[in-house]
Amino acid sequence: MAIKAIINAYVRRIKRGTITINDVPEEIREEVRAIIEGK
Repeated sequence: MAIKAIINAYVRRIKRGTITINDVPEEIREEVRAIIEGK
């Protein structure tokens, strides 16, 4: 499992519009997507 801080950093960058979900490494993409979707 990826470190929570790394996942949260990707979530913040996506919410700011700096990156998209496709820029997130595949290994943690589903975890990031789940947080963004509120699951």
